[in-house]
Amino acid sequence: MARRTSPSRKPSNDERGASWPWVGVVGLAAFGLALSIYLLQEHYVAWTNPNIKALCDINASFSCSTVARTPYAVFLGVPVAAWGVLGYLVIAGTGFWGWFDRKTSAAVTVLGLLAAVCTVTSLVLGIISKLAIGVLCPFCVGTYGVNGALAVLAIALFVRSGWRQTWNDSADFVKGHLRRGAQLSLLGSVAIGLLVWLYPKYWLQADPLAEQLRAMPAPPPSTSACADSRVGAGVTADGHPWIGARTPKVTITEFSDYQCPFCALAHAKVRALIEAHPTLIRVVHRHFPLDEACNPIIPEPFHPNACYYAGLAVCAGEQDKFWAANDHLYLHGRDEKPIEVPGFSAELGLDRQELEKCLADRAWSLIRPDLEDGIRLQLRGTPTFLVDGKVHMGADPAEIIAPYLPDGGPARATPTKPDPRPGVAAVAPDANGSATPSGLASALAPPMPTASVTR
Repeated sequence: MARRTSPSRKPSNDERGASWPWVGVVGLAAFGLALSIYLLQEHYVAWTNPNIKALCDINASFSCSTVARTPYAVFLGVPVAAWGVLGYLVIAGTGFWGWFDRKTSAAVTVLGLLAAVCTVTSLVLGIISKLAIGVLCPFCVGTYGVNGALAVLAIALFVRSGWRQTWNDSADFVKGHLRRGAQLSLLGSVAIGLLVWLYPKYWLQADPLAEQLRAMPAPPPSTSACADSRVGAGVTADGHPWIGARTPKVTITEFSDYQCPFCALAHAKVRALIEAHPTLIRVVHRHFPLDEACNPIIPEPFHPNACYYAGLAVCAGEQDKFWAANDHLYLHGRDEKPIEVPGFSAELGLDRQELEKCLADRAWSLIRPDLEDGIRLQLRGTPTFLVDGKVHMGADPAEIIAPYLPDGGPARATPTKPDPRPGVAAVAPDANGSATPSGLASALAPPMPTASVTR
């Protein structure tokens, strides 16, 4: 007669049917490893060739590339994704250990510790992405899900084997393998030290996006540049700055944000197009800062200095230096240290007192019409271009103007890589459920005055 199993007895890790959680551990580790390898490759591409659009660049709120280009994407001199690759390899090894040697509970304990570390890391990175960066990386979120599932499987294995029994067996295992454990710990420490020391620090080298911005053709020295210069600049009848052809065949209205990396990339392309077609194209600049300080469709901090930088640009325009300020703000708008009035005015040769007076008295009234028009057009983010009344959000400027060229062919003087990644921000609906012109007078409030001068 077969021996009956007491229903109260916990099944041990070596009993029949105990392998399925380990199969799940290996599968999840493989999936997490694939995500981490992609994120590691994307980190490299984001820093070495920002023209290439990543698979997980959905919009400005969900973008792997944006997260990859922040200091938070590196830990101890190594990309976080590389640590993920290493971690999932260790978890996969633990999974195979538990799968093929189910007589030991040590594998369960090791998996539990690894899953706990991964889960805490996911929580920390998720909070940083949401609160510090303001952008979520979709594939990173995928690894958070993997880590959560690993934690569930680890708990299931602990419950199967019995919590107390698992800890006791693990303690006995460690006591019996102290020497080997010390050797493995020393080997692992050396390997990690070599990784930190030898990993190439490509993100500390020249930033290709900054190099593209520095390579932009210089704007005319003033709006009154000589009539025979290739590229002109001036102000429209409505008071908006323009650069390009004096009698254009096509006019592109650009709604932009100086803290948006995709805006900087798109503007560099626009300037290259103007240089290649100086008698055909004119670009009119409009401000649409994705900053809750002055933009009512932004419900929470996103680009915290964007309104202030737009004020710097319009006030520099009053001293006939808009395009010089524009280029400076695109180049330095994403620097960790905010741009300050003394350095900005000295760099561009501006009258500091006049600049500060403009920031305090007139900057908001100069920016507000751009925001009102952008909201009336139901813009969802930046960069957005307007040509012949048609809105092009996050589009490649070369593709926009191609139909207007004499031969209808591709625009020249643009990078040959794929089109720039769109920077599309989420829209905060008004009380009626949509971002419509209704209530603009009350919704558009001037930014805090301290943000204009003291930064």
